[in-house]
Amino acid sequence: MSAAELGAFPSDLFLIPPEYGWPLAIVAAMMVGFAKSGIPGMGIVIVPVMAMLFPANVSVGILLPMLSLADFLAVGYYRRHAIWKHIWLTLPWAGAGIGIAFLTMLWVNPSDVLLKRFLGVSVLAIMTMNWVIARKRAKEGGELKVPESWMFSAFVGLAGGFMTFAANAAGPIWTLYLLAMRLPKHAFIGTGAWLFLILNLSKIPLQWYRGVVWWESIKFNLLMLPAILAGGLIGIYLVGKIKQTHFDRIVKALTLAAAIKLLF
Repeated sequence: MSAAELGAFPSDLFLIPPEYGWPLAIVAAMMVGFAKSGIPGMGIVIVPVMAMLFPANVSVGILLPMLSLADFLAVGYYRRHAIWKHIWLTLPWAGAGIGIAFLTMLWVNPSDVLLKRFLGVSVLAIMTMNWVIARKRAKEGGELKVPESWMFSAFVGLAGGFMTFAANAAGPIWTLYLLAMRLPKHAFIGTGAWLFLILNLSKIPLQWYRGVVWWESIKFNLLMLPAILAGGLIGIYLVGKIKQTHFDRIVKALTLAAAIKLLF
């Protein structure tokens, strides 16, 4: 029976005592805000915290509204920096990936381990694909630009769409896609903010239909809103202080660490 069918408030579903659960939930909400408006890739920290707090089938429905609220904050601040051509390039494929995941999970509920390993393999495959394309262009004497082949966009979109619906865990895939664009840090965050907002809002009705998102999970996230805002403001402040080269290195390191963690 799902949490929605039980009508349970998320704090009733804590895997640890509430006196520890509430502070950790606040920390998780702050990290979500920080990751969305500050340093992408911090999802590697959010996922284990949520796993400590809630059962796997419940955490997805709690995290999705939290991510959406943080997306609104990021879009509100970085909206003018977004580069839409990069969003349109992969968005249809991402929609197809979400549809495939929705239909798949109506019939099959893959294990967390299987989903995480699939995500880890996908991240490493995108890293390899991007490296091969860069090497090829370097040999041909061309400028190292964003991978523009439809195959790259299709793979990223399908894998990212599938994983974002199945486990709210496609952050590393989209981060690699944005890194491939070689965008300035504010354009990186602004483009990703719009992409994530569109995808996450499209998932809510489908996850509601599945009983994964329910009224009590939304109320819980409204309580977490101040923590999300606080984390987002800290992220905005730090991004302004970090040099572009350091920003790129931090994001790449966190993404690689996430892929390794998912695999092993």
